[in-house]
Amino acid sequence: MGIEDEACHDTRNFMGVLQAELGNTAEALQIHREAMRRRERIFGSEHYLVGSEQSSIADVLVKEGKEDEALELYGEALRKYEACFGAIAVMGIIQQRQASIYTKQGRVNEARAKFESARGIYEQVMPVGCAMREATMQLLNAEVAAL
Repeated sequence: MGIEDEACHDTRNFMGVLQAELGNTAEALQIHREAMRRRERIFGSEHYLVGSEQSSIADVLVKEGKEDEALELYGEALRKYEACFGAIAVMGIIQQRQASIYTKQGRVNEARAKFESARGIYEQVMPVGCAMREATMQLLNAEVAAL
């Protein structure tokens, strides 16, 4: 995959996100699913970039109220990121999204566990004293306290 291909992919991904924000979830899903298939052909099904597309698809499914499907895709994306990188910040973001679904579904213990796991990732990857880390920790503390 060359630089031009990656730039085209980024543009298509942005279009998928934009379509979802405009409420055109069917179009957004089509864009993200095609991108996922393309990345699977190029990199293989276990590549983290396939996981990135799975996360994008899950975001759209949440907008459609298909939370259980979204949770499954978020889980697959997390597994692929972890296999490739260990802990990285995007994994904390995905876990926060899972926790939000669990909270909405009334699954408090699962939500708490995901928020705590996200906190552990951020503590691992964000430097102490970083303003983003402090703001993220405050947000996570507020989310857990609200459960």
